[in-house]
Formats: sequence, C-alpha cells, structure tokens
Amino acid sequence: MLDLSIIFSVLSLVCSIIAILFTWSNSRRLKQEAEANLLDQLQADYEVIRAKMSTRYRDEKWIPDRADKEIWGPLEEYWFFCYREWRITRGCYVKLWQEYITKGIKAGLKHRPLRYVLATIRKEGSLTEEYARDFINELFAIYGSDFQKEFYPPVETAI
Repeated sequence: MLDLSIIFSVLSLVCSIIAILFTWSNSRRLKQEAEANLLDQLQADYEVIRAKMSTRYRDEKWIPDRADKEIWGPLEEYWFFCYREWRITRGCYVKLWQEYITKGIKAGLKHRPLRYVLATIRKEGSLTEEYARDFINELFAIYGSDFQKEFYPPVETAI
C-alpha cells in the first residue's frame, strides 16, 4: 500500500499546478480587460479631438495656417495624442499599438495636411521629450518614408 505521505505530496503537487494555471488564466484575462478598457478610453479621447478637427484635413491641396489656432490647434493636438498613445502602449500594451493604433495612425498619415502639421511640429521642436525621436522614427516606418522631407527638405550648405 502507498505511503500516505506520497499520496499527500502528489495531491499537493496537483493542487499547486491547478492554482498556478488558475492564476495564469486570471492574469491573462485581467490584462485583456485592461487592454480593452485602455483602447475604449483612447478611442473616446480620439473622438473628442476628431470632433474639433476641420474636415479639410482630407483635402490634399490644403495647407493649414499655423496662425489660425482654431484650425491648427486640433490638428496639432491629434499628433500629441498619437504620441501619448505611443508612450502608453510601449510597455505592457505593445500588441495594442501594433494591432490597432498603428492602423489609425497610418490612416492619418495618408492625409497630406496632417503630415504637414506633424512635419511642422517636428521642425519647431514641439515634441521635445526623450522619446520623441523614437516616435518620429516609428511614424517614418509606418508611413514608409520621411514625410519631413516632403515639406522641409534638408538645406544643402556649400563647403
């Protein structure tokens, strides 16, 4: 007959494995819920900004006037919002960035007026935080080229 200590050890091991699996399953579910809540909040924040944006951003020939705060402000706010999204999702929510947010940003980068605003923000140095260069490089990767040169070509200096 089996020793009771062996039976209790095996039962203890089985219970431990079940507890680990249960904990892992719960932590996964909690992370998915957190991602869903974060995405909902980001989408709600985006809708507030989009409601303020001029629909002219879809007009490829239009160049927004930097001096017109009512027009420029929401377009600039859109890019600062995208930067915040990028910062928030860089850590635990990389999948959220890759699967959802980049698609929205890619759609924004298709619009020449929005690229112009972003290029101007970059040229003026408005994105000065530590990670701004990484963010811009990621946008270049999403867009497929350096949109900055579209509006502000590098100046060649004579030597």
